[in-house]
Amino acid sequence: MSLSIFGLAVLAVCGYLLFTRGPLSLLVAVMLFTLMGGSAAMILTSLGGASVRPSLLAMVILSAAVCLPGARRAALLPTAIVQNFPLVVFCAYGALSAFLLPLIFAGDFQVVPMNPRGLTSRFDTALLHFTNQNITTAFYMLATMMAALSAWIAVQQPSAPRVLVMTIVAIAVTHAGLGVADLFLSGTPFEAFLEFFRNANYAQHNQAIDGFTRINGIFPEPSAYAAFALPWFVCSFELWLRDVWPRATGASAAMLLPLLVLSLSSTALVSLAAYVFIFLLRGVLQPAMFRPKLIVAAAGGSITGLLAVLTLFMTNPDLAQSFLDVIRKLTVEKSASDSGEQRLFWALQGIDFFMSTWGIGIGAGSFRSSSIATAIMGSTGVIGVVTFVWFLVSVLKPFAISTYHAVEDFRSNVGSALAWGAFSVFLPALVSGASPDPGIIFGMISGASLGLRSS
Repeated sequence: MSLSIFGLAVLAVCGYLLFTRGPLSLLVAVMLFTLMGGSAAMILTSLGGASVRPSLLAMVILSAAVCLPGARRAALLPTAIVQNFPLVVFCAYGALSAFLLPLIFAGDFQVVPMNPRGLTSRFDTALLHFTNQNITTAFYMLATMMAALSAWIAVQQPSAPRVLVMTIVAIAVTHAGLGVADLFLSGTPFEAFLEFFRNANYAQHNQAIDGFTRINGIFPEPSAYAAFALPWFVCSFELWLRDVWPRATGASAAMLLPLLVLSLSSTALVSLAAYVFIFLLRGVLQPAMFRPKLIVAAAGGSITGLLAVLTLFMTNPDLAQSFLDVIRKLTVEKSASDSGEQRLFWALQGIDFFMSTWGIGIGAGSFRSSSIATAIMGSTGVIGVVTFVWFLVSVLKPFAISTYHAVEDFRSNVGSALAWGAFSVFLPALVSGASPDPGIIFGMISGASLGLRSS
């Protein structure tokens, strides 16, 4: 195991907060460290060189903080478990399945492993057996569980809603700023500054399509940059919709939206389209959501964006054709590409393992999927599917008025915005998730949402 400079920074910052501040300050620190999506705090050489992100190391310290005795800490843990019960069962069972089920079904199935090193073609498989990836996936799922419990406890402080809104705006603005810097300063000495943060053992990509530069920021690839941007855009937009610090949240949403499109990530484009569709459906169910300021902002933004694009294309006609070609490659032609066929093959594994094991699954981390839905089915079976859907419904609270538009209670407004942010984490994972773990960002946002709306 080796500790990087980022790991030392996490230990210094979070160690200080552990002994001088409460769980809310540590939660904010973990949320801010999620910005370092291409960084490694630790390299676990004993687990094949697996990288531990700064946010995960910070999450371990936050977990320790909420288990310590003291006001609003360990005493609240039993209540937090009850409030997050479906996710606790999902993650605990997922971690247990990672150790037991690969041993029970060892040699019975051909799988595409989570770490496909040694495979030579797109459809190569290997016999199912217990691997290091089962261990790391179990750890990730337990970290997700602790993220939800810790966030629920942290937001019981009266100042939590205000602090969380400040944090969301800070993350959105910083992520957008790094994206803009990556887009316009590529090829300059500043690029070395961005590369400094990409020290993790992930495949680091600087990609371009037909001359269009794709945005990485300090993430390993454009799709990861966009997937991270989506929940913070949704949180900011939903807060603006509910008149929660509208200038700040509206500005942060407006900054992230064009970068989601300019990331040229098919995952981001599909997820954003899905969110817009769901948003319009909400408006049909609750017309009061479409207030004048929303209509004016949507019309003004659409007209401004359309005029900017038309002006750009009129001054450079070749650019218009090139852009349309890129969009076609990322959408219509994606499913017929080699990558699309490979992703479909990975996703269908989960359904096959679900059916072949009579709804038991073969264990978290046992195979690589391309959709969190089929990853949950094939890894954790019926128990995983039922508990995860149960938790999603409990977070969204579909029968609560605050889920659809603003109410008088400030905490409920912030909690409802976070609920949609948590749901939006799930959207990119539906078309790109490799494992059944929804991640600590999902855990923190959903746990905070439940904590704000249940108090």
